[in-house]
Amino acid sequence: METGPDSLFLTLLLLLHSSHSVSERFEVLGPSDSIVAVAGDDIILPCYLKPNISAEDMTVDWLNLDFLDGRVFRYQNHRIIREDQILFYSGRTSLYEEELWRGNTSLKLTRVQGTDEGRYKCLIQSKSWYDDFTVQVLVKGEVYFHVNVIISLQYNDITSFLHITGHSMCLFVHSLSPVNIQSVCVSVAVGSKPVVSIEGHREGGMGLLCETEGWHPEPELVWLDSKGVHLSAGPPEIDKDSKGFYTVKQHVIVQETDTNRFTCRVQQSQINEKMETEIHLPIVGSKPVVSIEGHRGGGMGLLCETEGWHPEPELVWLDSKGVNLSAGPPEIDKDSKGFYTVKQHVIVQETDTNRFTCRVQQSRINEKMEMEIHLPSELFDTTPWRISFIVLCCLGAITVIGLSLAIYCIRNKKGNGQII
Repeated sequence: METGPDSLFLTLLLLLHSSHSVSERFEVLGPSDSIVAVAGDDIILPCYLKPNISAEDMTVDWLNLDFLDGRVFRYQNHRIIREDQILFYSGRTSLYEEELWRGNTSLKLTRVQGTDEGRYKCLIQSKSWYDDFTVQVLVKGEVYFHVNVIISLQYNDITSFLHITGHSMCLFVHSLSPVNIQSVCVSVAVGSKPVVSIEGHREGGMGLLCETEGWHPEPELVWLDSKGVHLSAGPPEIDKDSKGFYTVKQHVIVQETDTNRFTCRVQQSQINEKMETEIHLPIVGSKPVVSIEGHRGGGMGLLCETEGWHPEPELVWLDSKGVNLSAGPPEIDKDSKGFYTVKQHVIVQETDTNRFTCRVQQSRINEKMEMEIHLPSELFDTTPWRISFIVLCCLGAITVIGLSLAIYCIRNKKGNGQII
């Protein structure tokens, strides 16, 4: 095989090209749930690169997949391309150009309207790689108001009919001559799914807040436990905006239960509409338990275990200086009640202190617990003479204990004989 200068140069060139191609690979990520927008509001369609590399030199396309030529927005060659854009998106779309360097390619869509509903694709292309992500946008709360009119006509009888426009229902009534045709419109808007947030400890319990917006007529909020039983909650806080849409909030204080699951339901009986959101409150589990597993791969194997957590916690192994240790992957188990048990193995080498700590932490609830173990230096010594010494010591201890028991039994028998 030839190994001359030309062959070496070609090999280096291929390696450089291969590493360059791998370095440009990326993923396009975004939310897994649909984005619910209220008509007239501004929304953000999240999209970003992983890893967080710069998108300044890339082509960023946002497409509405419900249109054949569905270009919503394009960024290319460091500028915005407005040709071939869907007309009704003109002047309503933008990127956060100052964030492109960190891989943020999210789209801002202003003055949302009903025609904006659909599937949106975020497509990002570099010179040698591309990836995309699709998100669903739902538009709620768009109301078409019908204007009242009075028209004089000549009729011999009375008639009426119902006219429906968009989300409005209008009843037109015709009376005897001279006739006044008047319309009475009832506007209907289905709002957002309720959003539940944790407010913290309140009067010995946990405070929760439920909020929903964009409704017409005014909806009702109801709090339920895991068995569907209504909970006693505070009075609803109701707000009506200039467009006639209702926002409703309601607070509740809950006590700990066997499941810690609670549901907020928003319902509008007039239009037979109902939505629910369940929350599973965090539960602090057990303090980590550390056990010695014996010699493993030239070091000492340790196991850390904790149970009864929600949400899933993280285990971290630390040395005596607080430096993270390289450990095996966590073993995670979730029981029927939704509680997590997590285990993690680590192999440690002998240090000047031989002190190691297992920490369990849950950043969402700002909870942290630790367990430290101090290993004797003798456990790390695996030389034959030391092992033999330990074995002989153990055998000697067993022999001494056995002789002591034998002597005790003999003396005990003799004592019993003298008494008889």
